[in-house]
Amino acid sequence: MNVEEGGPSYAGDAVIAVVAFWVVAAVVAPRQWITAPSAVHVASFVGVGLGIATWVITPPLGVWFVKRQLAGTREKEVANAPHR
Repeated sequence: MNVEEGGPSYAGDAVIAVVAFWVVAAVVAPRQWITAPSAVHVASFVGVGLGIATWVITPPLGVWFVKRQLAGTREKEVANAPHR
């Protein structure tokens, strides 16, 4: 099933995995690290992947949460405003 048919798209996951692989290759080890990964390599790979995924999720959640909180504050201000 492809995206046009309403199926899941895993392209974003693949991009995150590729970016995480290259970050680990650039920072921690050469690109051959994947053939014999150490605990540091795997932890770095997972950490980078989670960091990317969290960053994609966190900003929209932050905007939603702040908007929700401010809406509640606005309602209280309107309710407590002096009537003319």
